[in-house]
Amino acid sequence: MTIHQNGHFNFDCQLCGECCTGAMRVQLNLYDLYKMAKHLKLSSTHSLFQKGLVQLVEKDQRYWIPIIKFKKWTIPYCPFLVNSMDEQEVLHGICSLHPKDKPLICSMAPLGRIIDFQNQSVEYCVTAPLEDCPGMGKKRENNIQEILDFHEAELNYQFVYYQMLDSLPNWKASKEMYLGEIYSFTTVPSFDEVFTSIKNNLIHLTNQKSTPNNALQ
Repeated sequence: MTIHQNGHFNFDCQLCGECCTGAMRVQLNLYDLYKMAKHLKLSSTHSLFQKGLVQLVEKDQRYWIPIIKFKKWTIPYCPFLVNSMDEQEVLHGICSLHPKDKPLICSMAPLGRIIDFQNQSVEYCVTAPLEDCPGMGKKRENNIQEILDFHEAELNYQFVYYQMLDSLPNWKASKEMYLGEIYSFTTVPSFDEVFTSIKNNLIHLTNQKSTPNNALQ
């Protein structure tokens, strides 16, 4: 359901780990890749793909996006999921990237953001990570504006990233081109430096392909 950004919702993660398994798709943005690579002490995000932690999938037959590549077992599961047992011998699912390096979509869940560039609108929604999520409706009250303020920088990175993708349909590039030109980058400089470099490179590439002049501006 959509919800006003000044609203509240009740949710308290129970660490069941169910949203980290099965058919869940964890979509990543550029800053997510940067954080994950830094967490693993990798000098390039390309290593995330080489190690089989991340893969590219085609979205809406328009462009390629990175998602976490779940490991195969009895049921698929996130490679960053770690099981832990408490004093009552209750099994919990813990994210090894928690708290500061986990993907934005996971960190904000169950709060999501819907961006419509065509209508220039942004909406927020609360969606249960899975149908029977035990955390939904718990007593803990979450202030949406506080969540947005806490993640402000990452939300801005994500917005510009989506804006970049939205401008790319006329850029007829292969999966390998997306991997090389957008998703593989060094983690040595600050992310702001990396992000600026990627944006400038895409402007150059898309202009070569006769993309409209206002793309990526």
